[in-house]
Order: sequence, then C-alpha cells, then structure tokens
Amino acid sequence: MRIIGGLFKSRIIQRVNLESTRETSDMVRQAVFNMLNNRIEGVSLDLFAGSGAYGLESISRGITKAYFCDNNSAAVSTIISNANYLKISELCIIKNLEYLKMLDYLENNKIIFDYIFLDPPYHFSDIELLLERINCISKKGTLIILERNKNSELISNLKYEIVKEKVYGIKKIVIYKKI
Repeated sequence: MRIIGGLFKSRIIQRVNLESTRETSDMVRQAVFNMLNNRIEGVSLDLFAGSGAYGLESISRGITKAYFCDNNSAAVSTIISNANYLKISELCIIKNLEYLKMLDYLENNKIIFDYIFLDPPYHFSDIELLLERINCISKKGTLIILERNKNSELISNLKYEIVKEKVYGIKKIVIYKKI
C-alpha cells in the first residue's frame, strides 16, 4: 500500500494485516481524492482509521493537522509507525478509542473538521447515528467521505447533501457536504 499523491507520493506505508481491518486500495483512495479535486486544506479526521491511509494521504495533499482514531491497538501502532516513517508525527493526533468516545472527546474539545473520512466495518449499522454525531464536529461545507459495502442503502440526512456517489468493486463511496 502506498501514498498516491502529494508530498509523499509513492511512499510505501504499512498495512494493519488483521482480518477485522479491510484496507482501502490505492485505486479507490486515488478515486476518492480525484473526487475531492486532489489538493485539500484544513483539518481532517480519519475515524475507524485502520492503517491511517486516508489521513496520511490527506496530509500528503495539504491537510495541516489530521486526527486518527481506531479502537484496535495494532491499528493505532501501525498509524504511529506510518506517521513516524513519513516524519509527520507533529501533524497527527492519534487516539486508541471506541468511535463514540472519540466523538465525545472531539465535541468536548470543540474540534471542527474540514474533511471527515469514515470507513467503518461493513457490518456497522449505526450510520444514521454516526452522521448525527459528527454534526457537532463539522461546519457548513465540511465534506464527509463514507465508505460502505456497495449493497448498503444511501442514508439521507437533512444536515448533509450527497455530492457524489460511486461504486468500486465491493465498495461504495458516498461524499456528503454539510449544508
């Protein structure tokens, strides 16, 4: 697995290599960042981060600070290792927390994001709750990139509009924009 574009283009990053973690392929990440017009700015959140590929890619393409969260300690160790390898640890806030505790932490600290990458396990069923909860850590114009199984239903929410939706193999990428 590698960084696709930006400052760290072509640099190889580690995978988590756990059955419970499914890494997003380079091709799909490239497509996602193409949908985001490649260069992005501000602060990002990589929730359900796994190896941290989305957050690391976002830093490579211009994000000034990225928050990462995963509830698996092996995944968190992988993110730390990848950030150290790229020499960007100072731009990364990495937490080993269950996602609701992370959202509480972010809300309590009034941290607001420009980009939120959500790649929960395919069996995750609380997408509506998740979209509701991230409302407090987003602002008008925040883009939420949600990766789901291609057969999952689109979730509509009055606080977000669906900007783009694409299917790549078994994955569906939906990009929401906060209204």
